[in-house]
Amino acid sequence: MGLINPVYGFGGLDGAVHLGEDCFEPAKTVPGAIINSLVVGVITTFFFAVSMLYCMKDLDAAVNSRTGVPIYEVWFQATQSSVAATIFMAMMLLALFITSIGSVQSGSRLTWSFARDDAIILSQYIKITSDKFGVPGLSLLFNAFWLALLGYMDNDMRLRSSAFNVSIGTAILTELISFSFPAALMMWQGRNQKFLPANSPFNLGRFGWLVNSLVVAWTAFALIVFSFPVTLPVSAGSM
Repeated sequence: MGLINPVYGFGGLDGAVHLGEDCFEPAKTVPGAIINSLVVGVITTFFFAVSMLYCMKDLDAAVNSRTGVPIYEVWFQATQSSVAATIFMAMMLLALFITSIGSVQSGSRLTWSFARDDAIILSQYIKITSDKFGVPGLSLLFNAFWLALLGYMDNDMRLRSSAFNVSIGTAILTELISFSFPAALMMWQGRNQKFLPANSPFNLGRFGWLVNSLVVAWTAFALIVFSFPVTLPVSAGSM
């Protein structure tokens, strides 16, 4: 069974990287944001997952929920109240809305960076920045178009099992590859000091080789395992 869906939650880890030009001391702030988000995510997710598993009484009812949202059914089983389940659902949607602001911001900056270097279609328009608001407005609209297209694919049952999963899976796999390239090149150069920052606030020291090796090995493993189909039996469409 494919693991691409649960790993998708880590797809926004690179968001802070794309905002490096918008923050002070990016060499310190950006890595700190990534590390802190992982620490907070692991702690909160652990307690959330344990609580949900402990409170869930009927797995089949949650998976085949009439609402199409399994977590709503889990909350209903835990509280025996549709009102409480709805409140929890509203809280989750609010959290998703807040986090989407950062996702939209980092995504627009990434698209704008490509356009600034004329590395994307319609670059002459996308790289224009609003003088009034100081944001790449056309970059936001460009990303919104593709997000709307993905949303349509997700809601079209003819495309949902193939095109949408491929699009989501490709995003995660290419992100992992981009993470592994610097680590692989660093090992290729023998972690030579001339390629390492002299006064980095996040110096790996003696653990550098281990961390770089784990990144490359995990990427090679993920490229294979995460490409497995998400359902059985396997057919040409589900691949």
